[in-house]
Amino acid sequence: MSFMCSGLKLDLKDHVDVSVTVGGVAHLRCPLTPSSDVLQIMWRKLEPEEPVTVATCLPTKHKLHSKFSDIFRLSGAGLEDCVLEIHGVKEKIQGCYQCLLITPSDVVHAAKICLRIQERHGLDPTQSSPEEVAPSSSSSEEEEAGSMKQVSGADGSVLWAVPCSVGGVVLLAGAVCLLLFFFRKRR
Repeated sequence: MSFMCSGLKLDLKDHVDVSVTVGGVAHLRCPLTPSSDVLQIMWRKLEPEEPVTVATCLPTKHKLHSKFSDIFRLSGAGLEDCVLEIHGVKEKIQGCYQCLLITPSDVVHAAKICLRIQERHGLDPTQSSPEEVAPSSSSSEEEEAGSMKQVSGADGSVLWAVPCSVGGVVLLAGAVCLLLFFFRKRR
């Protein structure tokens, strides 16, 4: 899904669900394919208060925020295969993550990957890692109902949050377009 506003383009991808059992390893792959003009890929955990940057992939190196270095890892080389890995999955890390493809142009690419944790019924979590369930594409409007979407400034501060319902993606797209308009004016 794409939106245009004031010459700026926001490219939104339907979100992807990844399921893994407690104690397993989750591999979060950005469903977007980086083009040659992508400068970096940023991974953020979408928290209720505000998104938290987990990691950044640059063409020559990967940077993981020290707060997340205990169970999070980055794999892959360069921008083409920047995979966020979560080792020893615990219930507290369940939620949605966002990958942002940052470009020098007026295009922002964003996708949401939601991690669903499944209990290991009758299994000891210290045993070998269970198999992961393959990611599936989803665009459930019911999941979006009642959630909050927010737009953050370049410094990480929350500019505003909007309650989302069935049309929440459109509200988010409009908010991001406005944000991009302000950033473009500053250049």
